Amino acid sequence: IDIDTKNGGLTSRQSTITTSAEANTAVDANGTPIVGNITVNAIAGINLIDTDVTATTTSGTAGAVNLITNGAIALQAQSDIATTTASGRAGTINLTGNAGINGQNSTVRSNASESPGTAGNITFATNGVLNLQGMTLNTSAMDRTAGTITGLGGQGLVFSNSQIASQATGMGAAGRIAFSTENGGLTSRRSTISTSAVDRSPSTTNDQGGAIALDTATGIDLTDTTITSATMGTRDAGEVTLTTNGDVTLSRSELSSSARSTGNAGRVTVNTTNGRFDSQQSRLTTEVVNGQAGLGAIAITTATGINLTATNITSGAIGTGNAGEVTFTTNGEIDLARSELSSSAQSTGNAGSVNVTTTNGRFNSQQSDLTTAAVNGTGGNIAINTTTGINLTDTDVTSATTGTGNAGEVSLSTNGDAVYYKQSDSADESRGGGGAGGGGV
Repeated sequence: IDIDTKNGGLTSRQSTITTSAEANTAVDANGTPIVGNITVNAIAGINLIDTDVTATTTSGTAGAVNLITNGAIALQAQSDIATTTASGRAGTINLTGNAGINGQNSTVRSNASESPGTAGNITFATNGVLNLQGMTLNTSAMDRTAGTITGLGGQGLVFSNSQIASQATGMGAAGRIAFSTENGGLTSRRSTISTSAVDRSPSTTNDQGGAIALDTATGIDLTDTTITSATMGTRDAGEVTLTTNGDVTLSRSELSSSARSTGNAGRVTVNTTNGRFDSQQSRLTTEVVNGQAGLGAIAITTATGINLTATNITSGAIGTGNAGEVTFTTNGEIDLARSELSSSAQSTGNAGSVNVTTTNGRFNSQQSDLTTAAVNGTGGNIAINTTTGINLTDTDVTSATTGTGNAGEVSLSTNGDAVYYKQSDSADESRGGGGAGGGGV
């Protein structure tokens, strides 16, 4: 189905545009379906209100859905843009609106409901703002790969009350989720971005949960927002990466990568090239059971400072796996209040190190904990390095083991003053048959 308005726009209310086939397998030389596609090309804009645009098949290849305009695209009032299949291949979805894309209370999805079904990719592109309000974006597959979800907002990204997910069940892999801007930032409120893979076949080792990447020009602001990659089985979870030239601000939000069986956790990384990292009542975590969270270290790198209030940044290993490192690097001040930096292993695994470095500022901590802990593995080292001073108030800096493992070293180094107030403590200790590490200031 091809709809071309030539010079005008398209407005659709309470309508359905659909293609369907029982076994559509015809493709061109590039592997693109040539039967069942839906393309809307409207120069002045596309406005869909309570409208379904769907391409579906059972065991063949579903068509692609393309909405293209030099104006803006608006999806409203429970509109549904979908390509679906049972055990075949779902098509791709492409929304290109040069002036902006606004989605409200609608759905964009590419789904395969049975094995072996493959989902298609979903792509948003605009020179304006990509604005998702109450939206659901979803790709899902059974024993095959779920599609990617990517979005480019030239002037910014806005997410509110939205759910963005890529899911794979069986022997498949979740797709990557990536959003970026050319000139603007990202603001997210009460939203979830997730990738997940549930492995029903223990012999499968190559597939994994999809990575999640947010890359903006002027900042990332997350409130009541969860960004997570998780796996259940043998595969690895994906990396979670936030990159911006501006500030990163978290409030009551979570960034996490976890592997619940023998897989490895992905890294959680925040990188601000010209800004600072501020977090309140939030969590950054990597966690494994029998895999390596060491492949899933947590790293925060900023230009002008790091400020944590009531924030937990933790890497943990529950079973035989190793925990990952926690690393802070900045040119500015580092301030902690009622917060935790920790790496811990609860069985035979090793804890990772906790490293805090500021090249042009102080490290200030109030009512906070910096810890590494292991049972029968090795406790990680803790190192705090600053240029102008270390100020600890009611703060514990401790590496410990409770079984046969050895505790790590605790090291505080500064060109300025090192000041301890009230009940602050720095120590390395072993409570079982292991040994304590070395430490110094």
